[in-house]
Order: sequence, then C-alpha cells, then structure tokens
Amino acid sequence: MLASTRSLTLEAAASRIKWSQIHPQTSAAVFRVLRLPHVSIRFVRVSAIPATFFDIPATLKRLSLRSVTFTMSATYDPGSPAALSFESLEFLPRSGEHDTPENLIRPNSGFARIATLLVHPSTDSAPIILAILNTAALSLTSLELCHVYTTRPFATVQSRDLRAFPVLFHLRELRRLRSLSFTFSMLYSGFDDFRYLFRILVNGILDFFSSNASAFHRIETLTMEVKYESRIHDITHMPRFLSGLEGWDRLNDMISTYFTHLGLCINLILIMQIFTFQDLRLARREWKESMRGKFPELEERGVLVLDVESFFWGSPKEEHGFDKKFE
Repeated sequence: MLASTRSLTLEAAASRIKWSQIHPQTSAAVFRVLRLPHVSIRFVRVSAIPATFFDIPATLKRLSLRSVTFTMSATYDPGSPAALSFESLEFLPRSGEHDTPENLIRPNSGFARIATLLVHPSTDSAPIILAILNTAALSLTSLELCHVYTTRPFATVQSRDLRAFPVLFHLRELRRLRSLSFTFSMLYSGFDDFRYLFRILVNGILDFFSSNASAFHRIETLTMEVKYESRIHDITHMPRFLSGLEGWDRLNDMISTYFTHLGLCINLILIMQIFTFQDLRLARREWKESMRGKFPELEERGVLVLDVESFFWGSPKEEHGFDKKFE
C-alpha cells in the first residue's frame, strides 16, 4: 500500500505532539514514504522532528511544514549530496518560537534547490524566512506570500502584513523568479474596518512594489488574492463594495509601469464564502462587471484576469452534495 502513496499528512489534532510520542512503526513508515517518487509530505504541529529527516536521499514533490520544530543530531550532515530535496516548500513557523536550527538551512542543503516557496511572514519569523530566501535565491522560480490584515482585538502584537516581509531581502536576488503571488487575508468586524484595512493594504503593496521595482520585468505571472470571511448573505455585496474602494487607480499605475513582460498575466482573485455554483457564477459576474475600467492599461494590454473562488476547500457543491469542479 505504501508504494502507491502520493501524499502523507501527519497532524496533531489540537496541541502539539512530539516526534518521540509517535509510535515507532508510524515514524518508520513516514521515513519509508519519503523514499517514494513524487510524494507530498505535510507536517502540522509536530515538534522535535529529528534533523535526520533531511538526510533521506529522495526528492519530494512538496513539503509543508506548519508549526513544526526540529532537533539536531550528531549524525546529521547538511552538506551531504544525497540529502533530501523538495521541489516545493510551504513554511509556517510557530508563533513566538525560533528553534528551527540554522544548520538545516545551508547553501548546500535541500533548501538551495527549491523551485516554489510559500511562506507566511511575520515579524517573529522574518529571520528564518530571510535565511530560506537567501539559500534558495538561485533556484526559486515561484514565490507565494501569505499576509494577514486585521483590526480584531485578539490579533497578536507581531505584524503579519507586508511589513513583515524581510526588509533586508530584495526580490532582484531571485534571478529565476517568474511567478509572484500574494494572498491577503482580511480579518475585520465591520465594513469601516475593512475600508481602513484596504487603505493600509494598498499602501503596503505600493511600498513593496516600489522597493522591489527592479525585479518585476522578469515576472510572467502576478497573482493577488483578497481573502475575507463574512456572514453577509447577499453574494454580490462584497464585489461591489470592494470595487468601490479607493486605491485601484494607484495600483493600476504602478503595476502597468513595473510589470512589463511580454507574456505577462495578472490575476486578481476575490476569495469569499460561497457554497453553491449559482452563487459562484453570480459573484464572478458581479466582480468582473464592477471592476471594469479599474485597470485600463492592463485591460488594454489584455493581461488582466478577474476571478472569484470559494473560501472553503471542497466548495461550492452541487445541490445533491457531490463535489464537482466548476468551469
């Protein structure tokens, strides 16, 4: 059965679990799965994973590390040519912890061979993300950044918006970078809050683009996702509200100026709570109609794609309950 495995997830249900608490047969099976071709591995809330995990001579399709920690061992060799490689990496450090050993992220480690990197920057995790970016600078072709904008009182003191991206790193160092994606999660209590957050978001995007302008002539695909959660039942309200906010003209001017690749594609995606295909069709139509004319230069060049997606994985569903890809 292991031979046919293509993905494996090891996730603690609530609080974290130490690797030493996992049954030996289970941990041994995980290491065997690592050697299979085209496998994706996902660890969530697992601590004290032995660094020898990276000694396996294999190549993963995708490695996802969310709230995990590692422990070093005397036998771990980060410079081994047979070390673990991974084409794609998602990295979300646990808030407030800095115990990911720097020895794991060396120029001759598997981190130097990543093609796609998805990270969730915060001021807390900036040093470790900076180390990954520097190590993978010559191999990265796709970078995905997930940021959070919030006014909620339970928000942590650390920043998770665009200001959390390591200021000591310039995207021009990623000489093979061709795809750049942003996911902006908006956590708010009311529409006045959203309007305030959107103003901060636009200013943050403009600052980020200005600071990294010399890197964008190589970008072939730019994707910006605005993700929000709301209990409003009128599915057309948010597309209209968002399109009416100030700042689109400034984004149009800057993107049109800096992103000049002949094969450029700009994706602007709104992610909402949607549960039926009828609502998805309605939201997509409303989004495209309400955004018409907001990016005149991009529309004239024929490079702008407007879309709406569901907030929840597996949605929307047909009325009888079966998942079906919406075309």
